[in-house]
Amino acid sequence: MRICHSVVSVLLLVVASGCGGSSPTRTSPTPVVADTSVGPPPPPLSCVIGFDQLRVNHAAFTTQAECGVTITASDASWQAVTTYGRPAPFVWFTVPAGTTAIGEITVTSSGPFTFQSVDIYSSTTKIPYEIRGLVNGAAIFTVQGIQGNTFGAFATIASPSPTAPIDALRIRLTNPAAPCCANPVGLDNIRVVR
Repeated sequence: MRICHSVVSVLLLVVASGCGGSSPTRTSPTPVVADTSVGPPPPPLSCVIGFDQLRVNHAAFTTQAECGVTITASDASWQAVTTYGRPAPFVWFTVPAGTTAIGEITVTSSGPFTFQSVDIYSSTTKIPYEIRGLVNGAAIFTVQGIQGNTFGAFATIASPSPTAPIDALRIRLTNPAAPCCANPVGLDNIRVVR
């Protein structure tokens, strides 16, 4: 009596007709295919631009990168304030008594982000503001208003379109100093989601 034995090797041998039959036929094993599908996109990252990189009080503020975006100051002499904020530091610009000036902060990114809110500040005046979200230079949303006197505190201005993807955000603050005194106006905590 003959006994058949299976032989395991890199190739699978198939015996066509039992023991002593025709010669074995070679077949290739079924290849294992790696799963190359990409899973769901990562969840959006919520970030607060709090100007934490600023270290020198009253140093000129022009630009910084934070939260994957670039923040640029224009139209006024913006300064770092490291002794105050919500929490410190924050950025402001000051105008002489009886004058008015406008300062702008622009947030840009190579990819889309959404704007949630910003905290604005004035020492002694109301704060006229305009916030504009843009895509390729075209306005997606605009919100304008006048924040009542915060008496040296901060007020939060919420986005009118917190889910609208944008690639640029412009925050314009007007500083209408009273006839008696110089006045600083500024902002802190630009909240974005990327």
